[in-house]
Formats: sequence, structure tokens, C-alpha cells
Amino acid sequence: MTQHNKPQEFEPLAYPFRPWCRMVGISPSNAYEKIRQGKIKVLKLGKRTLVPRAESERILREGF
Repeated sequence: MTQHNKPQEFEPLAYPFRPWCRMVGISPSNAYEKIRQGKIKVLKLGKRTLVPRAESERILREGF
């Protein structure tokens, strides 16, 4: 009998900015303001803005 390898599920290391905003319930304009204030740390990859998973977990745990 052969064993089928299932792809392992994983948590992303960072979330795309707009889907992350929807996920946590904050408007993108409000989130950009918090980024400017230094309350949200993001990664920029070219034109993409990503919210690291660790930062997202910190915000959900502690708030802005």
C-alpha cells in the first residue's frame, strides 16, 4: 500500500495588507495612520505592504 503525502498546512509568515485589515476589522486608511504613528510595523516588498504574523499576533494580544 502506498502512502500519499498530503501538503502540510502552514501559517503564513506575513499577511497582505488589505486582507489583514479586513481580518482584524480596521480600515486601510486607519491602519496607514497607525503605521505612520509607529503603532503597526510592516514589511515593504516592492510595492507590497505585508504585516508580519508576529506583529499581527502582538496587536491582537495587546491592541494598538
